[in-house]
Amino acid sequence: MQNGQSIAVVIALSVATGLVAAQVPVPPGGGRGGGQGRGGPGRGGGAPARGVTINQNVIQKASAKIAGEKISGTVELNEYQVANGGLIQVVYNLQGVPPGTHGVHIHTVGRCDPPDFASAGGHFDPGPAGNADPDLNHPFHSGDLPNIVAQATGAVTLTSYTTRFNLGGPLSPLDADGAAIIIHQNPDTYQTGTKGQGVGGGNAIACGVIVK
Repeated sequence: MQNGQSIAVVIALSVATGLVAAQVPVPPGGGRGGGQGRGGPGRGGGAPARGVTINQNVIQKASAKIAGEKISGTVELNEYQVANGGLIQVVYNLQGVPPGTHGVHIHTVGRCDPPDFASAGGHFDPGPAGNADPDLNHPFHSGDLPNIVAQATGAVTLTSYTTRFNLGGPLSPLDADGAAIIIHQNPDTYQTGTKGQGVGGGNAIACGVIVK
């Protein structure tokens, strides 16, 4: 790869990206949680591993228009080809988000019916070991993303990365019934809990249908 065709991620990352990188959903011990999911080093969000470069050509793109009671904005998904597979760049530009930390997840259905957005289904988690329940098999869902942090003004301008899914193929959430991005009221604890406990962030406060 020529130097003019790549971006050195460790140089290009912004300060905001670094804040998200500190909240990577890596399971305790860095393993697969007893065979339950796809966690572990490099499988979460935040920044790519040191030294990884991203080809400037985006191979697939998708986006979601986010809406909630007072929340608006967009989330862009850009898929890049790297040496060992695809890498998804997640770019947030949001307004009106309650200040503080919030969980974000890819959900299994492309519907965002207010007020609770339950129509979006559970967390995207394909495969024989999958479990879409937000509190179970967590934080090993393929749709688990790093927390976002809203400023006092309600603005969120952040970038994170994940290799847990792609935008085409068996690890793509964009199947016949689509997919959505949900922003939750509380932080994601990145721990497995009991059904209904809310360890994934609790109530949904905003939602956006993902479109390519």
